[in-house]
Amino acid sequence: MEETTKIHVGLDVHKDSITVAAAEPGRAGARVVGKLVHDVNKLVKVLDKLGPTAQLHLVYEAGPTGYGLLRALQTRGYTCELIAPSLMPKRPAAARVKTDGRDSIALAGCSRAGQLGAVWVPAASGCAAAASPRPATLMRADS
Repeated sequence: MEETTKIHVGLDVHKDSITVAAAEPGRAGARVVGKLVHDVNKLVKVLDKLGPTAQLHLVYEAGPTGYGLLRALQTRGYTCELIAPSLMPKRPAAARVKTDGRDSIALAGCSRAGQLGAVWVPAASGCAAAASPRPATLMRADS
């Protein structure tokens, strides 16, 4: 059985933009691939340039954008993990300048090194039920 070599991709995701960095196999450092608007179709075009879907391993930090991007990428066949920001390896205080590029490079590099822990993502059906308003029968009973 032939083992495929993974390209680790770090995504720094915001409401309006996504910064993409890639850490290819080997010892070379991760590099920023680009910054684009928060659009899954445009992101997929950038990812297609990096390599085949089965060869990419995507990671991004959990945040206010929710699980939508993760689910959209998984339905397109990508291996994608959501990372807890509190579990990211800490840098020395002098190196804590935060930029989108540095964050995505750190995610890609730490993913390649196996230093990240993914968070549990609930099923899409479970999220929809939790987000729905209370049934009208319960609201009437409270009155």
